[in-house]
Amino acid sequence: ASLHAVANAIRAKNGTSETYKPSEMADAIAAISSGSASYDVSADVMNGTATSVKIDPTATTIKKYLFNGLENLTSVELPNSITTIKEYGFSSCTGLANIVWSNSLTSIGNGAFSGCKLLNFQSLPESVIDIASNAFYGCEALTLTSLPSGLTKINGSTFQQCHNIALTALPSGITSIGSYAFYPCKKLAITEMPSSVTEIKAYA
Repeated sequence: ASLHAVANAIRAKNGTSETYKPSEMADAIAAISSGSASYDVSADVMNGTATSVKIDPTATTIKKYLFNGLENLTSVELPNSITTIKEYGFSSCTGLANIVWSNSLTSIGNGAFSGCKLLNFQSLPESVIDIASNAFYGCEALTLTSLPSGLTKINGSTFQQCHNIALTALPSGITSIGSYAFYPCKKLAITEMPSSVTEIKAYA
């Protein structure tokens, strides 16, 4: 069966609003949809050997677990139509080192890039206003130096085990910092908390 037929069969079983883990089907079977348009990833993604992926330029969402566990994936370019990366979208992509962000991205889901130990970038798009817990957990190579100005909270374990992030300041509108948010990020150089901060949880 073609990739298109396989993806449609899965959608027919699970429903268009449902998600699934690639490991529950064949290795890394994945599909991405935006409205009535659908896009099926290539055969090298199906067998887990993809080093890069091309995403439908009309897609708005990276679905849950879409590229989870693709260990050979080294780079990703997100089209500017992407606004949301859902839970574990790229988690455990242990070879992923480079990403080109969508300038329309607003939300990064729980564990979206967790375990991407080679991933490195210095900044996120200014459009991002929500980063969920564990989003970048264990991104050991990350050398982040700034955060989007529209963020209002840093959730629990968002940057836990990101040993190389080097933030010097937090956005002025931050109100809360969750447990283990930056634990144990020894290269942080934040000398002053924004006056807007009202809550800092344990081991932040």
